Amino acid sequence: MFRNLKYFFFLTLAFALQACGPEPAQERTVEEIIRKINTRCPVMIDSETRLEYVRLLPGPGLQYTYRLVHLSQIKDTLAFRNVLWPGLLGAMRTDPALQALREQSYSFINRYEGGKGQYLFSLVVRPSDYREDKQ
Repeated sequence: MFRNLKYFFFLTLAFALQACGPEPAQERTVEEIIRKINTRCPVMIDSETRLEYVRLLPGPGLQYTYRLVHLSQIKDTLAFRNVLWPGLLGAMRTDPALQALREQSYSFINRYEGGKGQYLFSLVVRPSDYREDKQ
């Protein structure tokens, strides 16, 4: 089950980063990029996951808020996190669309909500997690 779950969430993240991810910072400010992303939200990433919105956080950081539309609760959030973390971290380390944000030491917060909008869990990728010297 967790193998399928890992594949499912990795594809979800990959789609969100490609379809809704920031463009190079030289072309637009982060605020403009977020406004553009949010004009397309909410958007279904796959049959289970909808990207609700992206917001800029102080620090600097970006928060991606996802809704797991068919899920009302998760009994073992640690298992979900353990499955999602390697793919999420790999994408944050290597996605060219995020290069400018990595250079500015952005944190990436991935917030997951249940089908009714209730908070389930978050995964936070900090600069200390994605720095090359950590690999």
